[in-house]
Amino acid sequence: MTKLQKDARRQLEARRTAAGARDALLLGFAQNYCGVDTLLMRGRDHLDFPEVPVNGLKAALEAAYKAGQENAKK
Repeated sequence: MTKLQKDARRQLEARRTAAGARDALLLGFAQNYCGVDTLLMRGRDHLDFPEVPVNGLKAALEAAYKAGQENAKK
């Protein structure tokens, strides 16, 4: 395996790890603030379009914004 291939593989793994961490964070917001069990599409309207109270949506957006601010400080 060439150095270029190794670097490409390392970058791909870093992106996968970052995407997994991001998805876990988003799922946490959805579960904690919106009462949504999963962010996966399940192919059923009653499962894929949950009712979310406005105050839960607002709290989730505020938490995501705050997490972004904290991450930017690192």
